[in-house]
Amino acid sequence: MRRGTRKFTGTSVIIGFVPVYALVAAPLAQARPVQEAAVLIQVLCHAALGVAWFVPVMPLIMDGATRPGTVTSSVRFFIKPHPSRGSAATQPAGQ
Repeated sequence: MRRGTRKFTGTSVIIGFVPVYALVAAPLAQARPVQEAAVLIQVLCHAALGVAWFVPVMPLIMDGATRPGTVTSSVRFFIKPHPSRGSAATQPAGQ
């Protein structure tokens, strides 16, 4: 699949997924068990719901920069810059 087609598909999936996720996450956050729970539980629930959208979207964001499906490659992607993306290792000396 060409890169442009892959980006368009990924963008379309994200645009379709996020509103559906919001319509599911908002009622869960306002559910009676969460509202009646201790403040710490409420904070943890809202934090989990707030970042839960990122888990299924992460492979689309990574765009094949690392081997998909491995936790270590995902962590490495965020910690170590990819050489083709302008890291200091690829810059010629004196620039």
